[in-house]
Amino acid sequence: MSLLGELKRRNVFRVAMLYVVAAWLVIEVAETVLPIFEVPDGVLRGLVVLLVIGLVPALGLAWIYELTPEGLKRDTGATQDQAFSMKTAHRLNWATLVVAVLAISLLAYDRLTSGGSPQPAPAASAPASTANPDSATPATVAQPAAPVAGDARPSVAVLPFANLSADPEQEFFTDGIMEDILTRLAGVSGLRVISRTSVMRYKDTDLSLPEIAAQLGVSHVLEGSVRRDGDRVRITGQLIRANDDAHLWADSYDRNLADIFKVQSEIAERIAEQLELQLTDRDRRLLAQQGTPSAEAYEYVLRARALEHSAVRTPAEIAAALEKAEGYLRAALELDPEYADAWAMMSRAHLYRASYPVSELPAIESWERGVEAARRAIRLAPDRGAGYVALGQAFATRGQRDAALEQFRLAEELEPGSAEVLHNQGVLYTERGELLQALDKLEQAVAVEPGDPNVWDSLATVHARLGDYRDAEAAYRRAFEQIAPHPERLQCMLLLLALTQRDRAKAENIMNHYRSMVQGPTFGTNCIIMYDILNRDFDSAARLIEEHQAFVVELWPFTAAIGLSLAGRPAEAAIEAAEESIERAVPRGSEGWRLFQRARLASLRGEYESALQLLERAHEVGFWPSATQFSLSPVWDPVRDDPRFRAIETELETKLEEMRAELAARRASRTRAQ
Repeated sequence: MSLLGELKRRNVFRVAMLYVVAAWLVIEVAETVLPIFEVPDGVLRGLVVLLVIGLVPALGLAWIYELTPEGLKRDTGATQDQAFSMKTAHRLNWATLVVAVLAISLLAYDRLTSGGSPQPAPAASAPASTANPDSATPATVAQPAAPVAGDARPSVAVLPFANLSADPEQEFFTDGIMEDILTRLAGVSGLRVISRTSVMRYKDTDLSLPEIAAQLGVSHVLEGSVRRDGDRVRITGQLIRANDDAHLWADSYDRNLADIFKVQSEIAERIAEQLELQLTDRDRRLLAQQGTPSAEAYEYVLRARALEHSAVRTPAEIAAALEKAEGYLRAALELDPEYADAWAMMSRAHLYRASYPVSELPAIESWERGVEAARRAIRLAPDRGAGYVALGQAFATRGQRDAALEQFRLAEELEPGSAEVLHNQGVLYTERGELLQALDKLEQAVAVEPGDPNVWDSLATVHARLGDYRDAEAAYRRAFEQIAPHPERLQCMLLLLALTQRDRAKAENIMNHYRSMVQGPTFGTNCIIMYDILNRDFDSAARLIEEHQAFVVELWPFTAAIGLSLAGRPAEAAIEAAEESIERAVPRGSEGWRLFQRARLASLRGEYESALQLLERAHEVGFWPSATQFSLSPVWDPVRDDPRFRAIETELETKLEEMRAELAARRASRTRAQ
């Protein structure tokens, strides 16, 4: 008998097929189960290697041995009973089919439950925010970013320029030149420009330009370098088409520092020409703008901007950086009192002091100074967006949403591609319950700023409120798994998302792992307390609050007040701390927010009539609470059956259903158009 015939007779081919399919099933099970127990990735890789190696002895055993009615016996090569051999082959076929069905079923289940999202790949770490889950609703190298549907504009990413100066301390200057070129391009109406936060992640990267362009979702990339020697500056730039790595334009400029704005304008104009953009008169005016005639003032502003972008975390670090930045800005304004960009930055510094007091200056006075600086910036440069953005942020700080939106609208008319403006608008629309408008703005924002975790976080909030839980989870993962890895925050958001879905089993599974993840008083401590409160395990919440009372009361007084009150523990100190946070001179929230928080505290004190009246007033002025604050919160259990509470709950749900229906109709129309 030929070798091929002998292999068939001994069922070696069938054993090989069964082994491969069984190995596939083992790998699928391992890939699903091992991460639950935080088994290192090397274990899975080792298992794959072992299974590959194991194929050889499996085939050897199939050749040497035969499964007979009397058991496993050595195959001597003698003529076998053909019927028995066929019966063995039939059994192997069925075994292979069964194992294959199991493997395919597991694969399909995994893809469906994960939303079809790709597996994460390593990413560069970046600072993540530490927002309070009590005030928010619950979403690897970043995957390619898709532009907004219907946005056919050419797009460009201005990558961080290389600092070729002899002095490495000139990095702030190099980054400032790059950012100003980016800002000029962003003002061109026919161009989509990726914002600073996203492109700065690619500083000192090993990725190729086509890879970067794919991740940012752009058609072109601008890269360059800056060399400074005293008052002489040499700037080089080259524009590259991403799909074929073709160099469309390259040039270098040797100029005095006093001519730096002209160089930036020339570079932006050359790029617009290469992209065959039809510039409007307004575009040309914006490209030709000169910030200040004082080169020294410009340098001070760049130093202040570098501090604004620096990573500071503790109150002492924040206060020191703020003081130093304000010193640079004062120096710039002494040299040029009409420097609009400096006034806009000074406004942001004052507003930061107002919202996060880091000095003895009263918060309201800091806020008023911020407003005046913003208005000064607008008067000096009415055709630039920076002043309007600063004034809009000032109004938003006081909860004056309509006034804030008007300023952001004016800024958007001047800088239609500003991710900062789009993000601020999206957040304000979310707070007003206008979720479809918020979704539109935030989807535009992530197209321009795909590398900012805060924008993705805001988008996830909107998806969650609209009931798009799969999209919400994907956005949270993009923010805190891919862009700025923050495992505690990610798992907290997924936990609150599961609770919003009323998926108690999923929430419990996440929490079982989360408790072991959180060590000591951290962001995750508040999340665990929130879970226990929403799960009506008040004693567990109170024990954790008491264990870290100073930490929790200082950062999350409402969480402490709710947990201690519902557990029947002494809570007056926490309630007073919560009241103090509401009544600050410059609260971070609207009138509706303040009314809602006061309603919660009234309910905790047993003043249910007052709580309902305050809740009705908050609803009348347009406050939209999250599910964890309202429909899921045990704070409202004593009044949940009251007709006034049910009326508010029904009205909110009706409006949500109307928005969800309109969104579904939009998506269906978009699908048909495609």
